[in-house]
Amino acid sequence: MGSGKSTVGKVLAERLVLPYIDLDEEIERREGITIEEIFESKGEDYFRDVESDVLKSLGCKEAVVATGGGIVERSENVSFMRGTGVVFFLMMPFSLFLKRMELLRDGRPLLKRSFEEIKDLFKRREGLYRKAAHVVVDIEGKSPEEIAAYIEEIWLLR
Repeated sequence: MGSGKSTVGKVLAERLVLPYIDLDEEIERREGITIEEIFESKGEDYFRDVESDVLKSLGCKEAVVATGGGIVERSENVSFMRGTGVVFFLMMPFSLFLKRMELLRDGRPLLKRSFEEIKDLFKRREGLYRKAAHVVVDIEGKSPEEIAAYIEEIWLLR
């Protein structure tokens, strides 16, 4: 959450001349309401079910996919992603995460928690993403273009 997945994903897709898919946008399109509204009206479990279904519906299509921050909460999603593509974790320190979240707080249901809950969520997901990723990319101090160029290099070497 807040790592720049969407921004970097768009730049990367353009560089690789591949389709770009934002999983959260696809969920909102299919459900006809925002992520925040899904959380409020149907709950997180329902959202995670839809998220998994939408991810799997993408099949093995070659594309740059920006997932939601919680995609790694379910091992089935991790298995699917690792089996059908290359998973990059855009890693940042908690201090950078906090700075970015001050700007992005609206529309992020999971950020309506206490500081300690948010810190625990960050730490838990960081560990899950490290396990899920084929490649960990340190994004601190780098522009979206620099991050996309680095990922492109790795992608082309695979």
